[in-house]
Amino acid sequence: VSQSLFEGAMYAFVFIWTPALQGEASCTTPPLGWIFAAYMVALMVGSQLFASFIQSQGPERMAQWAFGSAALAMLCATFALSSRGSGCEPEAYTNITLISFMIFEGCVGVYFPSMGTLKGKYLPERSRSSLMNVARMGLNVALVLVLLEVHRLSNSSVCFICAVALACALVAQTVFRNLPKQTSLPSALPASVAPASS
Repeated sequence: VSQSLFEGAMYAFVFIWTPALQGEASCTTPPLGWIFAAYMVALMVGSQLFASFIQSQGPERMAQWAFGSAALAMLCATFALSSRGSGCEPEAYTNITLISFMIFEGCVGVYFPSMGTLKGKYLPERSRSSLMNVARMGLNVALVLVLLEVHRLSNSSVCFICAVALACALVAQTVFRNLPKQTSLPSALPASVAPASS
């Protein structure tokens, strides 16, 4: 659930970051190449943060931090985008939006190694791909619904939907973290299901 919600928000972000930074009136064209490069640097910084704090925090807590920070970043972007006027947007709002998007990209950098570690820790290898395909079904449904309605929604509305999805991912991760877990498969079948010897 947390994977579907986070990645749904991430893919929706991919579709809206350019028009969100350009603004409704497109008075100026932002340097999209430099902005994309800044996103990649933020992604790398997020991966380094994961490597630095994984021993002390653990992947469950790191995923929580990523989901919560990403939700706050998207909420800030929502307010910045909704505060812009109909003419050429004030530069301050564009800068707040850009910083929020860069924080989100940093959270993506934390998310991927966290989720990869969690999958390796809790999902048995023989059924991991099947479980991930089931998770992607929810992701694809959510993403298609957003993209079908994206022409009717403002950029701030899409950012708000992403913020809500990320907040729900945080709740799902918190519930998951508090559940009792078994990190390895049982070495033998219980006696009740073991085959009878002849």
